[in-house]
Amino acid sequence: MTLLTLMLACSGDEPTPETTREVTPEVEAPVAKADGPNLVIVTLDTTRWDHIGAYGYDKGRTETIDAFAAKGIRFDRAYSPLPLTIPAHASMFTGKTPPNHGIRNNGSAVLDAEHVTLAEVLSDAGYATAGSAAAYVTTDIWGLEQGFDVYFDDIESSLLSRSNIWRLERTADQTVGDIVGWLESEERDADQPFFTWVHVYDAHEPLQPPEGYQDLANPYDGEIAFVDDQIARLEEAIAAQGQADNTVWVLIGDHGEGHGDHVEETHGLFTYDNTQRVPFILTGPGIEPAVVSEPVGLIDLMPTVLAQLGVAAPEGMDGKVQPGNTAPVYIESYQGQERFSYAPHITVVDGKYKLIDTPRPELYDLLADPGETKDLAADNPDQVAAMQATLTALGYDAPSGGSDLDAETLQRLAALGYMAGGDDLRGVSDLPDPKDKLHILATMQEGAALAMESDFDGAIAKLEEVAAAEPKLVDVRQRLARLYSKKDDTATSLKWMDEAVAIDPSAKHIVLAATIQYTMAGQHEKALALAESGLELDASGQEFAQYKMINLSSMDRTPDAIAFAEGFLARNTKAYTISGMMGVLYASVPDMEKAEPLMRHSLQSPTPPRNVNYYMGVLGAGSKHVEEAIEHLRAELKLYPDNRQARVLLVTLLGNEDRHPEALPVVEVMLKARPGDIQLMNTKAQVLFNLDRYDEAGVVLAKVLEGDPEEPEALLLLANVQHKQGKEEEAKATFERAKASKAKRDPAPEEPKPEPSEPQ
Repeated sequence: MTLLTLMLACSGDEPTPETTREVTPEVEAPVAKADGPNLVIVTLDTTRWDHIGAYGYDKGRTETIDAFAAKGIRFDRAYSPLPLTIPAHASMFTGKTPPNHGIRNNGSAVLDAEHVTLAEVLSDAGYATAGSAAAYVTTDIWGLEQGFDVYFDDIESSLLSRSNIWRLERTADQTVGDIVGWLESEERDADQPFFTWVHVYDAHEPLQPPEGYQDLANPYDGEIAFVDDQIARLEEAIAAQGQADNTVWVLIGDHGEGHGDHVEETHGLFTYDNTQRVPFILTGPGIEPAVVSEPVGLIDLMPTVLAQLGVAAPEGMDGKVQPGNTAPVYIESYQGQERFSYAPHITVVDGKYKLIDTPRPELYDLLADPGETKDLAADNPDQVAAMQATLTALGYDAPSGGSDLDAETLQRLAALGYMAGGDDLRGVSDLPDPKDKLHILATMQEGAALAMESDFDGAIAKLEEVAAAEPKLVDVRQRLARLYSKKDDTATSLKWMDEAVAIDPSAKHIVLAATIQYTMAGQHEKALALAESGLELDASGQEFAQYKMINLSSMDRTPDAIAFAEGFLARNTKAYTISGMMGVLYASVPDMEKAEPLMRHSLQSPTPPRNVNYYMGVLGAGSKHVEEAIEHLRAELKLYPDNRQARVLLVTLLGNEDRHPEALPVVEVMLKARPGDIQLMNTKAQVLFNLDRYDEAGVVLAKVLEGDPEEPEALLLLANVQHKQGKEEEAKATFERAKASKAKRDPAPEEPKPEPSEPQ
């Protein structure tokens, strides 16, 4: 198998963030008062406003949130701009709408460094900043970490389990625990004001409330009750710091959840209030209790809290200081168009009215009809026209597509139905109104639910029913392709993918999905043809360029892959992933002189290709820049946790620096997923030996030798363990076994091993 194929085929399933990440703010911002109050923001992922006691719900248990609402401002009608986590958080932390910060979907884009974040403003203003992320969608891969001194997003062990990356989460006790630990750490300057953000994801599917929280009306309320208690824990920790009266608190949702209202079970597709109206509570010094009934948006969060802290706001925000600056609230979801070729939901809330501007517009009086059950559009054409004019005046266009994610990330997203780098949706008209397709969407959701339960046959039956009824629906065919792939029925999987491409061969995201599917099926000629057709649709599309290189290399046409990549880089100087793939290719030769500048260029991507950071670590170690090498290796494992050579080298470098306590968890994380990996077990035993934990090292080595009684490295290390334990005769006998075993096993030339020496 050629190198470029190995970059993909030997990949792990998901990228992995490290435990913390230090970020150096680069954006100039106004200076705050030295004695400004602290700020705590808790974002309540997937939390409906109408499941919080302070908003009138009596079946849950939200005493802590309710107490904050009673002593501060409760915004009764707060709206998310988009029913997905990444764009919603980007709006909160930049004060901008999705069209203006550029993230219009989960997985489609990374928050660009040109956007000034709340954390950056406060960091430059003299605040210590710390964030704790609960899910893959808020890890630092997506740019939300900008401005944080410390960013906790360690989901490494979960990622190695090869789960659905969009379902991975750390529970509220973990994310709150990160910040409590940070607040109590000696490294933090207690005299410096702080900003902390805690992300809690518990109310997101799948719902599994912990023991003690399963006695409420439903699991959703149980998860929210658990979150409420963890917020109380954070409040207690801040009080213990003597900061209870000097801290501004924000409790705010990023979006809600469908729960079957308007057919939608989860969120993302529609913009009804069940997914868009969220809790928003603001309290702290100088904030008088109040209930604000005028509509506000998540984009108002940043200017509002900066005003409360006395910090000047940067220019360019769409949001306004609240309360008191009422403006129309913009909401969008292009998921219907992207996934089903149905008309998108483009929405504005203005006063008591809400307009959803679909082919047959929907108008609701939210004060009289909070459940949005009575469409008033037909009887109020003037109000509809006025609100349509408001949308037009905003000047927002549909997403234009594009992505700079690497091939492995694209492949992971494709396996789950998320196609980053989608099509240009601008200028498309005459799409079906989603109201006319609710029966189709309901059946699709039934199929998706069955698939989540691993009932693939049941899911296929539902989706094939939809495919028969909707001969032009691409999404259902892609879903069927994925399901048959899970059943290892490659032929049927590719048949459905071919149907999808035939329906719309000019759609980039469909062609890309097919390219990936054929690549993974090992049908490289067809995959290459698809990649080339994708490049005809978008000559600068890195996603297609990557797969052209991969498939050329797989066909033993590596020189052609190199020639193509050089030409592509000449035309597209910011093609960071292509640069990285080229650099890895040269590094493996090795030709580090050519490799290094290409790999350094690639590091400007949020997800440089596999082995870029590994080889940069090798370079750093070779040039005695050990700390730089360690950072590169940590970055490699953050993205590709199954890169064993990077993991072993990192442990070695940490050991050489006598940083053995740091080395142990590096190897233990991967052993949890691969408990029988002999190399990793030997590495763990060596670390334990270096920590003088000889008995534990012996236990690990015994497990190795159970599987391979003559494994020479294990025998040699065991001899040293026995020597340290004072078992001299056993040590000598084991050493002789190690020598004999090594003599029988001639090591591969690329992995020379030193002759064993007597136990020391």
